[in-house]
Amino acid sequence: MPAGTLIRRLSKAENTAITRDATTDGVVDKNLVATVKEKVLSIKNQYPTGDGWLPISVNPGGKTPSFKVNKKGEIEIKWNQPSYAFHVPKGNTKITTHKRNLVNRTVTDVNDVLQRAQNGDENAIAIINQANWYRAMRSRLRQEFGGLGDVFADILGATSAQTNVQVNYESALNVLRRFTKGEFDEEIAEYVKLIESGEPRGPNLFGRDKDPNDPFKLIRKASGALFQTNSAAATEALLDMFRQVKKGSSPKTINFTGNLIGFGNEATIDVWAARYLRDAAGLPRIPPPVEKAVAGNHLTGSTFDDPKIGGEFGFGQEVFSEAATILNNQGGIKAFDPSLGDLGPDDLQALVWFLEKEKWTKNGWTNKAGEGGSLDYESVFGGSPDRERVSELRSIINAKGSSSEQIAEAKAELQTLEGEPQRIVAGVSRERPDQRPTNPEQAELAAELTAPLKSDEAVIGYQANNTYGEFMGEAERALNFEIVTQTNFDPTSVTKALVEAGRKYDQDAVFISKVVKPGTANARPGVEIYFRDRQGADYAQQITALLRDKGIDGFTFVTDARQADRVDVQATGDEDIAGLVGIRFQYIPEFDDAFDASRQQDIFDEKAELFADVMEDIGKIDGVTYADVVYYDTTVFKNTDRSGTEWINGGTSDEEHLGGAVGETASEVGGQRDLFDQAAP
Repeated sequence: MPAGTLIRRLSKAENTAITRDATTDGVVDKNLVATVKEKVLSIKNQYPTGDGWLPISVNPGGKTPSFKVNKKGEIEIKWNQPSYAFHVPKGNTKITTHKRNLVNRTVTDVNDVLQRAQNGDENAIAIINQANWYRAMRSRLRQEFGGLGDVFADILGATSAQTNVQVNYESALNVLRRFTKGEFDEEIAEYVKLIESGEPRGPNLFGRDKDPNDPFKLIRKASGALFQTNSAAATEALLDMFRQVKKGSSPKTINFTGNLIGFGNEATIDVWAARYLRDAAGLPRIPPPVEKAVAGNHLTGSTFDDPKIGGEFGFGQEVFSEAATILNNQGGIKAFDPSLGDLGPDDLQALVWFLEKEKWTKNGWTNKAGEGGSLDYESVFGGSPDRERVSELRSIINAKGSSSEQIAEAKAELQTLEGEPQRIVAGVSRERPDQRPTNPEQAELAAELTAPLKSDEAVIGYQANNTYGEFMGEAERALNFEIVTQTNFDPTSVTKALVEAGRKYDQDAVFISKVVKPGTANARPGVEIYFRDRQGADYAQQITALLRDKGIDGFTFVTDARQADRVDVQATGDEDIAGLVGIRFQYIPEFDDAFDASRQQDIFDEKAELFADVMEDIGKIDGVTYADVVYYDTTVFKNTDRSGTEWINGGTSDEEHLGGAVGETASEVGGQRDLFDQAAP
């Protein structure tokens, strides 16, 4: 800047506060005062008002000092944090007029970037494509986490406060890993007692956690560290309390989680949306060092199904919702990219997110840290076998003192550590004609199947919960068995446990399937459908009836994976099932008498086409938020010791897999096909 525009001195209040807070026992540390003032002036002068920035100042009041020196010897300034205030009209402008102006500005800006895209601007095309960001993340979460996706999404939301995206994602993986292996059982039991007693929750829980005489303890990492300030919130996510709406509570995390997993599509008004709306309102930009969360809370009468949100957040949602309606009616986005269809408010917010980032990047208004992170980027390393090294390399890349050579080397090594979470599902049941398993027996089967997973460090999470399967219109008790793993997971032990369980409980066959990309060798088409809310079997029957009308039979109800859903927790119940969050089925040629191996790929393509057609009809059912064709690499293991398994077309025999002695000969029960997850369409 020209020297004349530099801020050379602080206000009297700022000087007084800094001097006060640099005084110990009546003695002023003049060097510290000078250093703090120098830093304050340096930051202020990075954001001159002549360039469109709002003036900023040190906050001199309150109990918190105007600055502090952290453990690294770095000075942290306590700034005044202005509100975004984009919802406040200027002068005598009516609120309805103000909102209409912001809606029109949003529509104009989107149409401008659309025009750029139509003219071949690659950056603009990329921005338009980001309108499907939330949809892509929903697909990714379901592809990688399946029925565990609901609890994982809630954990992501619960561990997001005061953390960057990288730490947020790492914490969520850590919580899921330890929870599904039962390592939080004692802490969760104590938390349930706390809830039942009606005792207050909140900051006082950290005091109880530190009391050696109090059995109450918050959940922690294996290292013993808390999940920042989010251990209590994460525990409530495991208890399915994260989505509870209370008057006065902040809407951001639950709204964002809803966008991610599909139970809500109202816009999440985050920092980038707030920056955009503030600019649209003609207000100066707030410098990043002094930005705070968008204001606005749930109002009286707000519910999960019908949220009512006030302040900046609620106003911003209204702007995006009305702008999305206008853009959909205009049809320009849909015409440019028919795959996008109509935009939801969340789709529009995602598009504006990247539009505003483009503006800030072009003008040099933010650095890498100021841009924030991305969950889709974190997912690239979600299944990496060496996440600790991933973190080290990313620290080198982002460190100010790293040389260009160090950064290049770190980036090259980082690419070798990429790996998305992998998912495996399995089909096994212990039900036989006139032998319906009890809850304790279901828990026994689950314990046998999951025993190899508990000590496996390559396992990110798993569930084997009570559900129902269906074959030829007949329901039977089953387990929804899903495993989420790192890329280095070895399925040998769990496959052995699966095959042994199939023989032990006199089943014709069992199978294990890995979710794979289309085009993978041996990829069989299937379908996964997920619901907006936890449901019972009555709701799922709407979908199963449609599937039967299409000639598709054999499916599993996918379950949620909260504490109350666990099969060991339900072991004392009558015939409890976990909350149902979806349905899964696949085409398995071994169970199709009409399968012709010489036409394998043609048949797979035909089934995929059939399934895609089914998706269109299922998507019309109220409450379905996700339905897609999924591909599985499946291996079937058949019990050739028992009479009646001749109908199975191929597959691997138990003897062939286990080798030699495989236990007692199964009883001869003729031809009963009781697999819960698939039968011949």
